[in-house]
Amino acid sequence: MNKIKLAILLLSLPMQTFANTQLYIDNYNVLQNPEQTTPEIKDNIAYVPLNIITDLLQLNTTWEYPYMTITSETSTMTLAIGWNIAAINAEEYDMGTAAMYFKNHQLMVPLDIVAEVFEIDLYYTTTAIHITTASVYSGENKIEAIQTSQLVNLGYITTMNTNNICIAHIKTIIDAAKQEPTDFPLYYGAGTHVNIPNYYYFIKDYTFTGINAVELEKYEIYQKIDNGITTTQYIMRDTFNKQWYTISEQDYNLIETTTNLTDWITLSDTSNITYDDIEILHTGWN
Repeated sequence: MNKIKLAILLLSLPMQTFANTQLYIDNYNVLQNPEQTTPEIKDNIAYVPLNIITDLLQLNTTWEYPYMTITSETSTMTLAIGWNIAAINAEEYDMGTAAMYFKNHQLMVPLDIVAEVFEIDLYYTTTAIHITTASVYSGENKIEAIQTSQLVNLGYITTMNTNNICIAHIKTIIDAAKQEPTDFPLYYGAGTHVNIPNYYYFIKDYTFTGINAVELEKYEIYQKIDNGITTTQYIMRDTFNKQWYTISEQDYNLIETTTNLTDWITLSDTSNITYDDIEILHTGWN
């Protein structure tokens, strides 16, 4: 980013007061909590809570008071409390106003500058700020959605999400887990067999789909039960390549946390099925 481009950006920011402004990322309202600090315009610059941007867009942060450094694979930006200077890829730029400040115990950062540095697409309406993230790919195929099926009682609940944030977060975690191959488990399945040692039972699967819902990648998550005792050990099966991987409890919990970031659509729900229903399905008797 050069100084002329930065100056033009600062002069072209919206003049709205943005009372009760909402913040959308890929059409998902990230301000679901009424106590969440909302974006605001200060000195003609739009500021947003730092944690929302860095957490959802997977940017790394390093805090050494009074400096906050935000990094991606290609860019670095350093801001400081009470300073007008922003250091962008080792070059300093005078913003003419505070580069970062606290509001309601949260760090507020200039959204437009962050978006420019880290190549984030955004646009404004009179009541909201909209951020559009990059598409996610499996090889050369664009991932259109992620589906997940979870065993509940005797049936399954299958849901779908088309939000790039959710797709990108889960795929990043799964791709990292694929660096830890493990042996084929001796016992695994959908039932919780309490008397079998080292048994892995199915928890949930994640399927990345492309155009026309074509399956591009599919992974199953299993949790270990050892002689009736549930452990915190997990493994993951790549159903396409028939390969097993170790996935940590922390990574599995991160996936579960990610599923709460955006809205899911229920595709099917057979969780209320009973043994009588199963008998009817198998015998055709009613």
